[in-house]
Amino acid sequence: GIHGEPTGFDPVPFDPMMPLSLTPSQTGPQFQNVFTSEFGASVFSSFESMSTTLDKSHWGVHGGMAPDQCTLGFQGQCVGNNPMSQRNYPCDSTVITYFGNLDFNATGESAFKQQLYLCMLSQALIMKQQIETMRAVNMFGTLIWQLNEIWPTGGWGSLEYGSSFGTAGQVVGGRWKPLHHFLAAFTFRDQLAVCGNGGQCYVRNDAVTPFRGVVTVDSIDTVTAIRRSVYSEQINLVAGAGTTYWFKLPTLPDATRSVLIASVTDHSGVVVSANPVLLLPPKNMTFLKANVSFTVTPKPNGATVKLTSDAVALFVTLTTLANGRFSNNSMIVVPANPVSVDFIPFGSFDANLFAKSLRVEHVAYYLK
Repeated sequence: GIHGEPTGFDPVPFDPMMPLSLTPSQTGPQFQNVFTSEFGASVFSSFESMSTTLDKSHWGVHGGMAPDQCTLGFQGQCVGNNPMSQRNYPCDSTVITYFGNLDFNATGESAFKQQLYLCMLSQALIMKQQIETMRAVNMFGTLIWQLNEIWPTGGWGSLEYGSSFGTAGQVVGGRWKPLHHFLAAFTFRDQLAVCGNGGQCYVRNDAVTPFRGVVTVDSIDTVTAIRRSVYSEQINLVAGAGTTYWFKLPTLPDATRSVLIASVTDHSGVVVSANPVLLLPPKNMTFLKANVSFTVTPKPNGATVKLTSDAVALFVTLTTLANGRFSNNSMIVVPANPVSVDFIPFGSFDANLFAKSLRVEHVAYYLK
């Protein structure tokens, strides 16, 4: 996006941190440690949130017109009429880093949806990689900026603008962006398993109670959809914070066509986190064009959405105009293994609005 283009503006890719560079180190409160505050990645919001405040001719992250010319840095003065100068922080570089070059100048509903989905997913991936790097060392604070957007546009939030009163396209409390689902499902869980370069992995317990269970690492072939077990070990971690156990995978699958699933399961059989690990950015991976479909089953207060796919579909994301959130989102769906997620309303549930506005996106939908 263009917040106003300074002289020489040329978005370039940065280090995607895939695979992560991991080195075993001592962790725990008895060792010198660090608190990080604060860090984040700029991002846009969903098409539903952003499109209602823009004329259709400006449905694009570059606004469909020449950029404003700005001087004096971040709080600079801009000259021009590009409406995106009031609506964004750029995400060109993050999208290029993880998904490759994109026509950021394109406009229209389809183009805008593609740009916004890849932008939000890029934020989730860079933050995921950064936080997993931090949790590999003796760091007890990862305070991120920021929680929610303060207007329906670009910013730093993991939640969209949260008012549905007077601004069309918003939901009460703000939609969860992919990053927020990542944080809830694995990145910020007390127990997390992560793998990186050369098959170096760790599992960490940041709970104040001991943890007993098993850590497993499976690989999913993004072409054949075959899932194989790579590693499994019983673990018994003392109370945290910062209890870390390091291990190494005996073999590594082909990074160009594999996703690792690093899971932690407690002693009762409950999976407490299942972390999808990419060893390369999606732009450098091989996957098939996937056709993802869904069915909706109403519940007394909410609905269940069943997702199916004919090929491995990366980071399948559901969006709706109804007030509420999904129990899981931005996930991996593989053939012959449907995934069901619940929609949890915020307040009263508008079943008709939910059904007619529900849509699905995934990586291959835009890149194949």
